[in-house]
Amino acid sequence: DSYQSDKLFVVSAISQGILIILLSYNSSMILYFIVMFLLGACITAFNIPFSIILQSKVPIKAIGKAKSHIISISTIFSAILYVLSSFLVRYMDISHVYLIFPILGLLTLAVYKFRGKIKFGM
Repeated sequence: DSYQSDKLFVVSAISQGILIILLSYNSSMILYFIVMFLLGACITAFNIPFSIILQSKVPIKAIGKAKSHIISISTIFSAILYVLSSFLVRYMDISHVYLIFPILGLLTLAVYKFRGKIKFGM
C-alpha cells in the first residue's frame, strides 16, 4: 500500500533525526549503543519504503538510471557535509553539530511533506 510506505518512510526519517539529536546529548556508552542500534533499524525502515516508492513511481526501464542518480547525489552530499561538519567542529562543540544536521533534515522533510499544501503570498 502506497500510503503505508509513505507513512513508514516519514516516520523512519523523523525517528532518525530525533535519534541523532539524542546522540548529541548522550554521555553513556550503553545509551550510545542503544541509540545507534535504533538508528540502524530506522535506516533499514527508511530504505524499504523508499525502494517501494521508487519502484511504484519510476518506470521499470528507468529504475537503474534512477538508482544510479540517487547514489551519485547521495555521494556528493556526503562529501559536502563531511567537509562542512569538519569545518563546523573547528568553531563549535561536536554536540552542536550533531544538533544542527538533524534539525536541518527534519526541516527539509517538513518542506517536502507540506510542499503544495501551503500557499505563500496573497
